[in-house]
Amino acid sequence: MAWSTSGVCADYWIGGSDAATEGWWQWSDGADFAPFTAWGSGEPNNSGGVEHYAVLGQNGSWNDVPSILLPYVCERVLPPPCSDCAAKLPVAQYKPCEGVLWGGRCYKAFAGSTTQDQAEAACKGWAGDAQLASIASVEENQAVLEASRATCPAAAGAWIGASDAAKEGTWVWFDGTPFTYEHWDSGQPDNGAGGAAQNHAEIRPTGLWNDKENTFVGSCRVCERAAPPSCDADGNPCTVDACTATGSCASIPKDCADGYNCTIDTCSAKQGGCAHSTLHDRCTAGDPIDAGCTAWGGCVASICKQFPSCCSASWNATCIDAVLSVCKVLACPGTSGKCGHSLCATGSMLAVGCDSPPNSPSCATAVCGQKSSCCSYLGGSWKQECIDLLGSACGKTCP
Repeated sequence: MAWSTSGVCADYWIGGSDAATEGWWQWSDGADFAPFTAWGSGEPNNSGGVEHYAVLGQNGSWNDVPSILLPYVCERVLPPPCSDCAAKLPVAQYKPCEGVLWGGRCYKAFAGSTTQDQAEAACKGWAGDAQLASIASVEENQAVLEASRATCPAAAGAWIGASDAAKEGTWVWFDGTPFTYEHWDSGQPDNGAGGAAQNHAEIRPTGLWNDKENTFVGSCRVCERAAPPSCDADGNPCTVDACTATGSCASIPKDCADGYNCTIDTCSAKQGGCAHSTLHDRCTAGDPIDAGCTAWGGCVASICKQFPSCCSASWNATCIDAVLSVCKVLACPGTSGKCGHSLCATGSMLAVGCDSPPNSPSCATAVCGQKSSCCSYLGGSWKQECIDLLGSACGKTCP
């Protein structure tokens, strides 16, 4: 049910129109007018020849009406959900990972001489929620190892966030992750094998773990934190979205260009992304058409040679009229009855059907059917022999 803002039941404007060409309905945002339509019974009917605009009726069906004053329904793309994420959440959470992403977590190694306790504290400098990495699976161990190998010295281990300092033999992760997965090197952990107590874990360049002394100063650490949120959650397939280092979302329109000069390249959220449609019909005003477009043979190139602005500024009424006058093609609505000269006069070749109306059926078409050289589509000219055929072709007699 459509209601006006005053609470009175009313029809509402929607963005459909066939004002450019009767019967050819288009959406104002360029979306295809098919396959979904919801016309009411018998609609659209162009009553009085002036109904070229679509409305949403009270029962949910559509109708065509003249240009009148009515309330309207607007549509726009939703803004990205974190367009001001820096203001809503701590910026630290939005720092780019710059490390290894796995399972929604980010792992990054840092070189620097620290004990394990110092390494844990140093991770906070990367991001407020960061800690030394915990490991709960083979795959996560590989992610931590990749981060270590990207930064740490070739033969050096790197601190990870496990310790049994509270109770010898009972290893725990600093972040509370259950200690259900282990990947110790052969003979480890050995707690120093009778030497200084070793209660702190490192990952070796092999990916295997080892326990180190409480006072050991390592040369590297692997920190872990939640991966930065993705801004690609606005549901709009027509943008490339990313969260910047400052915490804001940048939405960049997707480039849908296909490199083909006979298409209009657009992106429609409703149609799920890039769409490549034929350039607007040569009989419809709009953007300039590329002179290299061969969708209608060499017609566009011929028009643009004579009227360059048709391919550089806009495709306007002059360009549309040239479809007949230059290309000699009767293709555009409103060009009927526009023969280049009288049927009874010699001159340039005529377009098939150019005399209809007033003649129905077309005498030009009938003559062209008997002698192709009189017609535009095969070249030639309208000679006396074409005029002489008017009688036998359609019963027309010239003065």
